[in-house]
Amino acid sequence: MRLNERDLLVAARADAFGGYRARLREFIQQREAGASADDLARLGIGFRTAPHATVWAEMKRQQQQLPELAELFAQAPEALAF
Repeated sequence: MRLNERDLLVAARADAFGGYRARLREFIQQREAGASADDLARLGIGFRTAPHATVWAEMKRQQQQLPELAELFAQAPEALAF
């Protein structure tokens, strides 16, 4: 099966979604484990520097329509500022 450019972009965005979701879970886990403010800031920077920034923007915008994201953002509302 040969993927066209659109299929590759869709796959890349899906991968970015999973990466951002995992990063958000890690942020919550690290914060709850007592990570330093500097460590949390470094994790926050990762949200702003990861590929496909539009995916992160849409995750924040549409979080209320996706229960899994709504729960994660409820646990870490400060992530909406990343």
